[in-house]
Amino acid sequence: LGLHRPGEAMVVLEDATRRDPASSELRATYIEALSEARGPAAVIADLERTGASDPLKSVRPLILARAWSALGRRDSALAAYRAGVADAPADAALRFIYASVLLDAGQPANASRELAAAGRAGRLQVARQALLAARIALALGDSAAARTAIVSARAAAPADTTIAQLARTIGAHP
Repeated sequence: LGLHRPGEAMVVLEDATRRDPASSELRATYIEALSEARGPAAVIADLERTGASDPLKSVRPLILARAWSALGRRDSALAAYRAGVADAPADAALRFIYASVLLDAGQPANASRELAAAGRAGRLQVARQALLAARIALALGDSAAARTAIVSARAAAPADTTIAQLARTIGAHP
């Protein structure tokens, strides 16, 4: 493009997304550049401005939640994930991410329910699902369930060093 200043790139990307509003590739590039150039608050404002017409609608909750998280607004980030799950209840990956975020927010019971819903919604990587289940079980104080989940995770991914370390820590052996 021959652009020499970051501001020029933003102008070009913004103009391109206006000319081709259905292009998710252009929109994703613009959102990434917007976040880098102007920060998460600009991303939130842009997403609120575009609303339902955004071609990135399927990943909008993730982008919005990450922007809110970057601003230290955990409740707003959780609300963005919750809205995303409500809009796409069959999205197993989004439900899995939401379960992980709920656990990190100190809500292990909600995380457990969401992980179960993610499993019902679609296929998840067995080791990742079992590892999150183990973390949730530990947060709930259920060491037996944590050990069972770790054994499942190790069987699915025997070379994974994170799983092996957690197994050693809680004494879970296959």
